[in-house]
Amino acid sequence: MYVSQKAQSQWSSYLGESAESTNHDQDTLKQTLIETNPYLLGLTIVVSLVHTVFEFLAFKNDVQFWRSRKSLEGLSVRSIFFNVFQSVIVVLYVLDNDTNIMVVLSCAVGLLIELWKVTKVVDIKIDRTDLLLGLIPKISIKDKSTYVESATRQYDMMAFKYLSVALDRKSGS
Repeated sequence: MYVSQKAQSQWSSYLGESAESTNHDQDTLKQTLIETNPYLLGLTIVVSLVHTVFEFLAFKNDVQFWRSRKSLEGLSVRSIFFNVFQSVIVVLYVLDNDTNIMVVLSCAVGLLIELWKVTKVVDIKIDRTDLLLGLIPKISIKDKSTYVESATRQYDMMAFKYLSVALDRKSGS
């Protein structure tokens, strides 16, 4: 038995994968390498690497922007919550479809960043003395003072009002 196959079978047993699925994956990979144009494979690898680098840079810049932000003027708090909702749906979708681990990690990191942004746009307080049903601590969420005092809040409410009307009509037809 080749050393690489022995090492792979050990890793597969640690990860709980069956030998049949690993052999099928190996056969699929071999078939892909044999039947696909090498230039196309090379281009696919380069594009994937460039996409990964750009995605990392986008995450870095997003975190950098929100860390340096002192005021929420001009920023939509409701869109942050909407982005969290969208990210949860995307993560659940990619998990349900047994997608590549790199795609799952990318979506999960995006969701974690969106959840972190929620803590930057609202004040979240957990009251452990006031329990719901005797078990769950009460959570209070309040807008940050820089958001309440700005005109952005009114525009944000108006924009989401029109968006909900448009989505309601779109889903009704």
